[in-house]
Amino acid sequence: MGTSQHRRPDEDGGQTIRRPFLFGIADSAPTGDSRDSSQLYRLAGHNTGNLAFTRAIVGQVAGWADPLNVAWSSTPAQIRSAGDICVIAAANQLGRHIDMGKIAARLQAADVPLVMISVGAQSSFDYGIPELPEGTLRWIRAVSERAPAGRVNVGVRGEFSRRVLAAHGFERVRVLGCPSLFLNPETRLGELIEQGAGAVPARVAVTAGHPGWRHLARIEQSLTRMVSATDGAYVCQAPRSMMALGCGDMARLDEADLESCRSYVDSAMSSREFRAWVARHAVVFHDVPRWLEFLGDFDFVIGTRIHGVVLGLQAGVPAMCIAFDSRTRELCETMAIPHVYARDYRKKGLSLAQLPAQFQRQFDAVRFDANRSRLAKAYCAFLEDNLLTPQPGVRALAASG
Repeated sequence: MGTSQHRRPDEDGGQTIRRPFLFGIADSAPTGDSRDSSQLYRLAGHNTGNLAFTRAIVGQVAGWADPLNVAWSSTPAQIRSAGDICVIAAANQLGRHIDMGKIAARLQAADVPLVMISVGAQSSFDYGIPELPEGTLRWIRAVSERAPAGRVNVGVRGEFSRRVLAAHGFERVRVLGCPSLFLNPETRLGELIEQGAGAVPARVAVTAGHPGWRHLARIEQSLTRMVSATDGAYVCQAPRSMMALGCGDMARLDEADLESCRSYVDSAMSSREFRAWVARHAVVFHDVPRWLEFLGDFDFVIGTRIHGVVLGLQAGVPAMCIAFDSRTRELCETMAIPHVYARDYRKKGLSLAQLPAQFQRQFDAVRFDANRSRLAKAYCAFLEDNLLTPQPGVRALAASG
C-alpha cells in the first residue's frame, strides 16, 4: 500500500508534498447562527475544547488537502478520495464509554495511510486500566496497520494512555502530549507566563464544568464566585446545555436542563438571578484564535477543562487545571500544566486569594519551557516518520531545548 504524491515546485525546494486531511471535525465550528448551540455542539464534536487540538494540528503540519477534513460519518469512498494521508485528531476514545467499531470498519474499507495524533485513555483518577471494547481495539489495529511509512503512527497523550494500549497488546506508540501545547510559537512562553503571576488576579476566566459532575458542584460554585468578584468570564465548552448558556441560547433548553445548570453553577441564585448572571459572564467560542485573544485580557484561567486551561497558557496567562480524572491528570503531568486535585477541594472549593500561591507552587517556567521543547521534538519526529511536514513554528520549539 503506497501513498499518492503531488509535486509542488513552489514549496520545500521542489520536494514531494503530500496532502494530509483531517478525519473528524475541522479546526473551527462556524455556524449560520452564532446563537445556535445545537449546531455548534454537532460541529465541535460535542465539546469546543476539541477545536484546540484540531486547530493546533492544522497550524503545525504543511500541505493540507482542500477541503481540509472529512466527517466521521464519511463513506470509505469519500475517505479514500480526500487526500494522501488521513490524520486522526484523536481525543479520549480509549475507555469503556465508547466503541469505535463503526469508525474502524470505515477505515478498514477505505484502506488509506493513517496517522493518529494524541489519543487518550479515560478512566478513574487513580489510573485504573480500563477494558476497551472490541470495536475500539479493531480501530487501533486498523490505524497501526496502515502507517504511511511503516513507522510508529499512533501518538498518545501520556504514559498512562501508553500503558492502557500496552495492556491490550499495542506496544508501538509514542507519547506526544497534546499539540495544543504548541499553539503559541514563543520558545520562552513559560517565562512570559511567570511574569504575570504573583498577585491576586484582578480578572478571572473559568473553564466551566459539566452539570452532570455533581461531585464537583462545590468547586464549581467557588469558581462562580471568582467570576462574580472579578467581573470575569465563564467559558462554556460542553455539554450542549452549557454551550446554550454561552451562546445566549437558553430559550432552547427545557426547564430541567436549565435547572440542572443553575444548581450546578450556583444553587443560591434564583432563576432570574442566574439568567442575568449568565447573560453577563457566560461565553462560548467557535474558533481558537478568538478564544486566545479573549483570554489574553485576563489575569488567570482556572477550571476542570484541560484544553481551556491550555489555551490560557498559550495566551500567556497564568492558568491552573483542577484535575479530577485520568484525562485531566495525565495531560497535566505530561505537559507540566499547573494543577490541583479536585479531591482536595470538594468540600470548600477554592478561593481567589489561594490562586497565586497554588500557581507558584506548581509552575516552574524553566521546566515548562524545557518540557514543551522536548515534546515538540518528539512530535516533529513523529510527523516526519509518517511523511508529514512540520511547520517552522513547531520546528523552532523543538530546536529550542
